[in-house]
Amino acid sequence: MLKVLESRILVFLLIATCMSAAAAEQRPIKVSTSDGSITFLLTSDVLSTLENTSFNATLPATDGAVRHVSGPLIRDVIKASGAPMGDLILKAFDGYEVVLPASDYKNIDVILAYKIDGKRFSLRERGPAWVVYPNEAYPELKGELYASRSVWQMSEIIVE
Repeated sequence: MLKVLESRILVFLLIATCMSAAAAEQRPIKVSTSDGSITFLLTSDVLSTLENTSFNATLPATDGAVRHVSGPLIRDVIKASGAPMGDLILKAFDGYEVVLPASDYKNIDVILAYKIDGKRFSLRERGPAWVVYPNEAYPELKGELYASRSVWQMSEIIVE
């Protein structure tokens, strides 16, 4: 009887762990204004309904391989949220944050990539989304400045 109970508890814990891991992978990205007047949750379903842009890019802090990334333009994400086009504070799940000037995403096709090489990527793989510049098409975007603005594990976008 005790063995059966232990087995059931083990199965329950295994299922609960898998479910919480799956839930963690589905975390929405919060888009809001700094004054709190607009809050928009960018779920994976919403991401997939926005028009996607794809290009090749070298992702910062990786092996240096050129990857094919896909996702909506940052400016389209901001438009979809209903927020004005201002400078953005980009926040990651690990606590990293940086300012993305409005001039970048208005003048450069910066995307919120949620697919790398045609596949969605998990939090463990630096997902659910990554801010990516088209640095293969425009090598001037390969410097430290743009790498610092290429936030992975995106959790929140605050429009100033």
